Amino acid sequence: MRSILVATDLGKGAHNALGRACRIAHETRAELHILHATGADTTFENGSAIRRRLHDEAETLIGTPPLVELDLSIRLSQNEPVSAVLKEAARLKPDLIILGAHGEPRFRDVLFGTTASRVSREAGQPVLVVQNDYHSTYARVMAAVEERSADEVLRLACSIASMQALYVVHAYGSATQSLFGYGDLLEDVRADQAAKIEQVLARMYAPESKRPEVHNIVEEGEVISVLMREWDKTRPDLVVIGTHGRHGLARLLHASVAEGVLLGCPSDILVMPPRAA
Repeated sequence: MRSILVATDLGKGAHNALGRACRIAHETRAELHILHATGADTTFENGSAIRRRLHDEAETLIGTPPLVELDLSIRLSQNEPVSAVLKEAARLKPDLIILGAHGEPRFRDVLFGTTASRVSREAGQPVLVVQNDYHSTYARVMAAVEERSADEVLRLACSIASMQALYVVHAYGSATQSLFGYGDLLEDVRADQAAKIEQVLARMYAPESKRPEVHNIVEEGEVISVLMREWDKTRPDLVVIGTHGRHGLARLLHASVAEGVLLGCPSDILVMPPRAA
């Protein structure tokens, strides 16, 4: 990983997002770019104070070794938050965008999308939504996959988490269900998925390194229901999932699985960009 963009509104959720960004940047030796949308009425003095605050906060979060070993830049934008993040992502082309969660979703968020869901639909990079304390490790990871995006989702999960257990979940929705059920189809899918998991892990882990314990889960049912049921069983620290990048009426009529997870899952969530999913 070469560069990370983290957006902060200076709130509690953003503090954990910045902490997670500092941690990942230090572990991967990536450049860290901090973005704050200040609003159009911010004065030069206020902007300077915000820069100092963000620098001091990052220095405290990274701890030891000192911040001099972290390649850090701070940028302020007068655009509204979603536009600011998307413009900065287009300029920097980071390997990862990190955002903080903002508590319970409101009705307006369900209709028009939270900042996190809107960025995850429109950005060309993976988006990590941090909801929990940045000190916690990603030991238990749940990766939601389908045939066409399984490799990308699994590689993304392995690249960001030092996991001990990996739960790979594939939900077969009603759209493919036959009159008499799936029969042996689920077993065939499970076998194919096990082979894909092995191929990805073989590429991502050296032969002598310790691999995570893998749980290959293929279940019949509506996608969101299957994912949340498996989440309740496994309680992962991180959920990795793809998105189709739907907009407007299509998004309202065909609810995005990634967005449903973003609005309902209390884990940290890593969303793969639409181009890959």
